[in-house]
Amino acid sequence: MFAQQKYEQQFRDNCDELRTTLSKQKTLENGQDLQVQLIMKEQERIWKKQEDDMFHQILMKQQLEKDAQLSTDKAKTREANKKLADELKQESRRKEEQRKAIREMNRKEEQLELEKIKQQLEEERIAGLREKFFRQCKIDRNLKECIEERHAAQFLERLREESSAKGILISRDDTDESRALDKERIRKETLQYLDYVRQAKISEKLFEDKVEQAAQHALKREAQRVAARKAQEEAARRRLAWETAYVCQQQTQFKEQQREFEKLMKKHEAEEIKTLNDAVQKELSEQITRKRSRIEAYKKELGLQIAEHEIRKAVELAEAERQIEAQNRAEQVLKERIDQAIHTRILDPHRHPWRKMSWHEKPDAAPKETPDQTLCGCAFS
Repeated sequence: MFAQQKYEQQFRDNCDELRTTLSKQKTLENGQDLQVQLIMKEQERIWKKQEDDMFHQILMKQQLEKDAQLSTDKAKTREANKKLADELKQESRRKEEQRKAIREMNRKEEQLELEKIKQQLEEERIAGLREKFFRQCKIDRNLKECIEERHAAQFLERLREESSAKGILISRDDTDESRALDKERIRKETLQYLDYVRQAKISEKLFEDKVEQAAQHALKREAQRVAARKAQEEAARRRLAWETAYVCQQQTQFKEQQREFEKLMKKHEAEEIKTLNDAVQKELSEQITRKRSRIEAYKKELGLQIAEHEIRKAVELAEAERQIEAQNRAEQVLKERIDQAIHTRILDPHRHPWRKMSWHEKPDAAPKETPDQTLCGCAFS
């Protein structure tokens, strides 16, 4: 009885130890599976973070390159605009200096021409005044001579009248002849004076006409010169306006070409960025595909390992259950044999094999019984 209890206790301990070992093994395997899953999730998270970081770095690099290119283009554009503005300012300053020089030269020429005309008019006026003065002096002198001669004649006439009044007799013929001669002389002198006055007036009129013609000619020449200067200024203004319009047109064309160039550059940059993004996306997609393939392969391999482990565990569990079932059957058989041995009426000690076994020996370790050691036709095994 004590041996049976001891054996049952040992069997229960072995079963508990086996269950504990199996539970620990299952817990360890579950922990390993969970650890593998956590490692896989952590590795996938790290890979995803690396992909995001790499994509972000590529985008930042592209943005920096784009900003640098735009800054360089803007700097080049500002430099070109500044250079063009400086050239336009220099050209405008040069044109303005040329216009100022032309205006100053025209003004000096006009001033010199005006001075010449004034000097010429002054000389002509002085010459005319001198001639008029000389002519007037001559007229005055002739008039004075005529007046003196007339006074002398009148004086002689008074003397004759006085002589006649005092009784001086002069022959009537001499007096009439003398009077006729005096009258003829006076008439000739008067006609000569009138002719001289008429000639002087004609000369004066001719001189005035000549001065007027010279003045008209000078005014006409000045008007022609002013008209020519105005025509030159108008031509210079038209030429300046044309040059300004041409420069503005060139500047507008340059700006338009620059805008077109910037558009083309932006389009080219956009195409390059798109191409680069496509390449990066393709590379990232390939990397993600490769990593996913590796993950899938790893998962598949891990699934196979887990399935193999489950199969092995199921086989081991089935083997353990089979052993437990075999052990239970052996215990049942042993219990039946013990009951048979206990309740048998045969008192021969040689018929009971448990009396020959020590308490710590198992029934399976007992020696094979002989046919005469059977109990009720059944042999202990």
